[in-house]
Amino acid sequence: MKREYVRSLIRHRERELLIGGVWNITGFRQVEFQINKESKKASSYTTINKIKMALDGIASFSKVPLQLIFYFGLFILFVDSLYITYAILRWLIAGKILAGYTSVIVLISFFCGLIIFFQGVIGIYLATIFSEVKQRPYTIIRKIYKNKDDWKENNGISSEKKT
Repeated sequence: MKREYVRSLIRHRERELLIGGVWNITGFRQVEFQINKESKKASSYTTINKIKMALDGIASFSKVPLQLIFYFGLFILFVDSLYITYAILRWLIAGKILAGYTSVIVLISFFCGLIIFFQGVIGIYLATIFSEVKQRPYTIIRKIYKNKDDWKENNGISSEKKT
């Protein structure tokens, strides 16, 4: 690893660090390096440890599960609102009231959707706080160039003028 890359990695101040994710978000060019495994022993990671690591990665680097909970709650609310509207219109127009079981299930489903929706809102809010608490650097500057010619030279651009 180059010194600049290590300095950038050290700028992450997380306590529970998922190093694979931090390597990716640091922003430096990375090259895959194939290693031949000498030992034929099975991995020391159990399936449970692999699942825990995957869940840590999702929780550390993604708000998507929380956003899916939010949208799922919103979807349940929408569907139940349509059905409640249908039931009320049916009662007003035809005078037919839904049986007790159906109306209870619709109301329970509606309030469960409401609860899931609000949990999604709270989850997204907490994920934003969690993201700020980790104090990840917003940007990482790889190199500062003194002038245009240095930049062109380092990026493979010829500084000669075309006539």
